[in-house]
Amino acid sequence: MMQYVSLIMRLALLLGMLYLSSAFAAANKTSANSPEFSIKSIHIATDIWPGFTEPNEQGAYIDLIKLLFPTGIDFEITYTSFNRTVKMVEEQQADIVLGISFNESSRLYLSARPFDVDQIAVLFKPGRFKFEKSEDFKNYQLVMQRGYNYDIALGISTPSYEVDNIITGVDLVRAGRVDAFLVEKTELEGKLNANELADMELVFIAGEPIFIGFAKNERGAILKAWWDQQFQLYSQNGKLLLWYQQHPGMTLP
Repeated sequence: MMQYVSLIMRLALLLGMLYLSSAFAAANKTSANSPEFSIKSIHIATDIWPGFTEPNEQGAYIDLIKLLFPTGIDFEITYTSFNRTVKMVEEQQADIVLGISFNESSRLYLSARPFDVDQIAVLFKPGRFKFEKSEDFKNYQLVMQRGYNYDIALGISTPSYEVDNIITGVDLVRAGRVDAFLVEKTELEGKLNANELADMELVFIAGEPIFIGFAKNERGAILKAWWDQQFQLYSQNGKLLLWYQQHPGMTLP
């Protein structure tokens, strides 16, 4: 009896591997020629990040999507909380989630290469915060930008406040209501100049590579293969470097 069970399990595993292999084979075949790209619409799920993903299909991330996929694609974009966007693509209610880090989901296909790097920094008042390693965060009350999940990236288990905008996070630190603000460095510097932060310290912690997440189905495999191929092609011909130079808020890994 155990032999039959073992045989059935091996057959199921083999069938699963064959399906996944055929999906990627179909994706590679489709992406070999632009006219053969048969997907006419792409459903994107994303949080709203000013300058990167904004309503009415605006923002650098959305511009990059439109650059690398064929013209004529109909993009449907759902704006909701970041955790909800991940769940939508995991459950195959959408095709693509933007701005996901490597450790945030094991139920998605990720782009072969990251397309941006978050510059994670900590903002604090002098004498209020001392940081040497991630474990030190457990001793402090923190605030983070909503939808960035830097606690996962840094392995922080301490509960944190979330704020919808950078100014609120800075004000909470300045008022002494929290000890430190985990924030994307380039975004903070784009909002406030050095003089406006003169009474605080800003320390870079780590760079967090950011990926595109695709649904784990045949459509997702096709979209991933196309994205990876075009990203590599545009990297080699110099078009991608030029595009990033025109979008200084983004980092080409």
